[in-house]
Amino acid sequence: MGESVYVYQFKINMKSAFCGEAWPWHNDYVFWDQEDGLRRPDAVTFGLFLTEVNEFNGPMHFIPGSHIEKYDAREGASADRAADGSEDLNSFVGANLKYTIAPRQITRLARDNGMAAAQGPIGTILLFHSRTAHCSPPNLSPYPRNILFITYCPVTNVATRSTRPHFLVSRDATALQPLAREQLLLH
Repeated sequence: MGESVYVYQFKINMKSAFCGEAWPWHNDYVFWDQEDGLRRPDAVTFGLFLTEVNEFNGPMHFIPGSHIEKYDAREGASADRAADGSEDLNSFVGANLKYTIAPRQITRLARDNGMAAAQGPIGTILLFHSRTAHCSPPNLSPYPRNILFITYCPVTNVATRSTRPHFLVSRDATALQPLAREQLLLH
């Protein structure tokens, strides 16, 4: 990214066998912009497959190149509101997302750029830009699909506000420090 980075988000996305829900088309940056005040989409998400991901267990689908396309990702359903007027946490962590990309936009993006499903064995690494359009089908297979995600942002790109819990949005933009060579060697 050309400068020091910090961890913006750290999560594990788990799709249980036989019941993992579908996630609609969306990009991550719209949440970070609208909810957290993240100024720029300069962020990359690193995914590590904790289980095998195959065509049956709900792999993530991507539209390559969509991170540089112009489209509006704020066309989703309004968030569920709790009795006290606050937003339901599920609008940020469940499959009923607050912001989605309209089918007509996905149709155009897929026609122009194609689609790809992220599949691979345990240990596969996946990297994607914060504005990349993605979704995932349900997991109706007998195999779980678990992916660890870490999102990195430049230290100059910090959230200016957030009503979301700390476990969803890091408020610590301390630059990560590389380990010394001797720290990397296993004993």
